[in-house]
Amino acid sequence: MQKNTSTINLDTEIVEHAPLQRPNIGFLYVPDDKPVFGNSQQLAAWMSAFSELHMICDAESLFIAASHRDTPVAVLDRICETLEKRYDDFDGFVVLLPRQDILFQASNLSLRIAQTGKPIVCTSDFATGLQTRFRDYYSAAFKSEMMSASHIAYENISGVVAMAGIDVVAPAHARIEYTEQRPYITSTVAGTLGFIDFGLHLGRKAVRRANTKPLKLARWKHVDVRRIVLDEKQALNVPRQLLRTERKTRGLIAQVSGVAPLSLLSAIPQTLPVCIVSASGAQISWNGEHRTVSSRHASAVAAQFTAVLSTLTQKQLKNPLAIERAMQKIVFPFVKSAV
Repeated sequence: MQKNTSTINLDTEIVEHAPLQRPNIGFLYVPDDKPVFGNSQQLAAWMSAFSELHMICDAESLFIAASHRDTPVAVLDRICETLEKRYDDFDGFVVLLPRQDILFQASNLSLRIAQTGKPIVCTSDFATGLQTRFRDYYSAAFKSEMMSASHIAYENISGVVAMAGIDVVAPAHARIEYTEQRPYITSTVAGTLGFIDFGLHLGRKAVRRANTKPLKLARWKHVDVRRIVLDEKQALNVPRQLLRTERKTRGLIAQVSGVAPLSLLSAIPQTLPVCIVSASGAQISWNGEHRTVSSRHASAVAAQFTAVLSTLTQKQLKNPLAIERAMQKIVFPFVKSAV
């Protein structure tokens, strides 16, 4: 059974606001290496046939071209460009992110967006692409999650949020847990903003909608922060081709499905800032220093690692002391505030 924190008293209230005449929701889809929808035409056809969705809102599909070769910042740039270009056209947005990137990119997005008066709801296709014999069930579950996400996207809430079952959570406070059936997102009480139960119940921490407030983005530089995904076997004996980085590469995020071995850090050049995300937490390494940062919010740590490098100048990126100061100042307080 999927866990949720909605039974905890969050001092919530049923949201009341002037109802939108006919909500218009933009659905952004970011494909992974095995996408459910291979192109914009497939996504548009699926959305068009989703009759239940059209009963509650007008919906438009927005396909974000991306591949596993793109850096996290490059994908984030395309998401932000689409949001910026189409912000005035919609009452809210649903962003469908790859399963393995949902919390990492949702946390990145929450850091990148400095201001918004509309809801931007991050979710994933957890319910698709799994066991074939349960395809009909997962298809129905995916549609149900899409309906819930669209419901949040036209309600009286703003900012970047993620869905954790029936809960609405802050991405930086969330984590992914796994069961035999399917992965799911869970969150700390501090990160739970509200929940859906015959209406949207919001806690005091949730920021309310302000349609007239414009979208503002934090200034990030397009820094090449590479990301690689390793299984436990690969992490023990890292293929050299995976660690090859171009001269312009300024950081590396290594995501390990399991516990990262100590030998992994020794295989990576010490001059390269590294963030290792695994079941044991997040480890930050730069100039020979290694620190375990958080065992519960590894995706948020990786997102902040990306943000740190993306706000430094080229001159600062070549200065080991500047990198150390930035990481000490920005990464660790962010993590402490999210626990």
